[in-house]
Amino acid sequence: MMSTVRVGMIGVAIAVVVAVLSIRSRLDATVAALLFLIVLALGVPAYFVGSFLPGMSLADTFMISGGDASPWAAPLYVVSLLAAGAIVGLAVRLAGRKPATAPV
Repeated sequence: MMSTVRVGMIGVAIAVVVAVLSIRSRLDATVAALLFLIVLALGVPAYFVGSFLPGMSLADTFMISGGDASPWAAPLYVVSLLAAGAIVGLAVRLAGRKPATAPV
């Protein structure tokens, strides 16, 4: 089972890799923004994976609902939803862009 810390560290590792790639290889700013938005959009699935097992353990042990009671869940859902919308917008923008040609 993946613990909450491991799930969170995956997002941090992806963000560091994108930052290093954008600095080292002169990654296009739109592509770098798209990759960072993907990390933000994956926050909700990571939150679900990280909190499902503890919630079910509490529910089974104490006969409670085990539902999410965190005040930070709603802002996370909003940020992930906005990031998903921005991903679609940037993907459409990148798809409409002409490919760069190498000088001869």
